[in-house]
Amino acid sequence: MNSLLKRINQGYDGLIREIRIFNGNKNAEITVSVMDYENERKWINIIFIIKRIEEFKLKQKLNFSNVVLSDGIKFKKIESKSYIDFAPYSDEIDSIEDFRFSEIYFGCDSIDWKIIPYNE
Repeated sequence: MNSLLKRINQGYDGLIREIRIFNGNKNAEITVSVMDYENERKWINIIFIIKRIEEFKLKQKLNFSNVVLSDGIKFKKIESKSYIDFAPYSDEIDSIEDFRFSEIYFGCDSIDWKIIPYNE
């Protein structure tokens, strides 16, 4: 995961295209559009595949958009769980509580991803 996030510059200024939660809130897929810094900064889409969700939050305030990844994407393994944050509260994410301050985060057993051609 860390090499992917480095490749896409942590997803800074990318866009969330779609969030799908299914299987009784146990799995999710988040599609984002980001720049690929290993490929001439061309745009690509990445589908993050969130498996066996333990906790999550999806919240959007009125007159505010979470669509732009202004603060990038943060990832950390804590106590054998994977946490990914699409609206980080802070640049430094040290604990589960730091993720819980976020507006869009997932804590789960595992996260996979696949890169697909860019589309809107």
